[in-house]
Amino acid sequence: MNLLNSLLSSDELYAAVWRTRTEHPEARFIFIPYAFPTTFWGALLALDQSFLLPCLHDEPYARHTTYRYLFSQVRGMLANSHAEGELAKQLYTIAPERVHVPGEGIDLTPRGDGVAFRRQRGMPADLPLLLYVGRRGDPKNTPLLLAYVREYWARRGKPFRLMLAGQGDIPIPAALDATHNHDAPVLDLGFISHQEKHDAYAAATIFVLPSIYESFSIVLMEAWLQGTPALVHADCAVTVDHCRRSGGGLAFRDFGSFAAAVDLLLARPDLNATMGARGREFVLATCNWEAVARKTAAAVLG
Repeated sequence: MNLLNSLLSSDELYAAVWRTRTEHPEARFIFIPYAFPTTFWGALLALDQSFLLPCLHDEPYARHTTYRYLFSQVRGMLANSHAEGELAKQLYTIAPERVHVPGEGIDLTPRGDGVAFRRQRGMPADLPLLLYVGRRGDPKNTPLLLAYVREYWARRGKPFRLMLAGQGDIPIPAALDATHNHDAPVLDLGFISHQEKHDAYAAATIFVLPSIYESFSIVLMEAWLQGTPALVHADCAVTVDHCRRSGGGLAFRDFGSFAAAVDLLLARPDLNATMGARGREFVLATCNWEAVARKTAAAVLG
């Protein structure tokens, strides 16, 4: 029902929920995400008919008593990932049978052209590329990624490049910025087109996702769709679980484990290709929108 919020005032939204629940007791409501006032108050108007699709992260907000009460009262929860569902069970008084995991879908049709991307960007075919896609800043842990790349570059002295794509300002030290120094290790691509994003996934040697606040991670699935293995933060239960289930990635917790994982994936093209292929298989098997929709309907209407 939050989709109506762009068209209705909050009072009109609540009135619509109340009217619908009264006139149609068989109706069901799905509220997304959990931290919106319209989710809290709207769901309370129809607790026995409401489901939360919370996009839940392991963050301080999630521990507020307000949300503990909400999750304990609604008819059920729809999780984007198994780890998100497990987090809800840990945080709230919610029966396991009320937690459903339909997952989330992505567009499975894009085909990236890594060769074209490297050619257009003037990058040699044998230059190892690390890629991050998404918002930049502290919530996504990109400053930590830059620090680790700087340390890796200083210690290893190997030619490689980290590409950053997406929105958000993040200071890149001049010594690392390939915009001013062609031999530097960090290239800020900025906001790129849909096709170039998938071309970048296909060109990358490793997709790096340092974020610890995820309920699903579309960009991880997009990278796997192009056959690129992943390196995720060990403190993000969701992305670590995706890697475990798929066999498509490794996890790091500190600089030592980050450097070891990068060393391994750069030294073993066979392993790199195998993990990328497993990631792609996982996405094709679990991220089809039609299958997700069927699971969602079965959970909500069952």
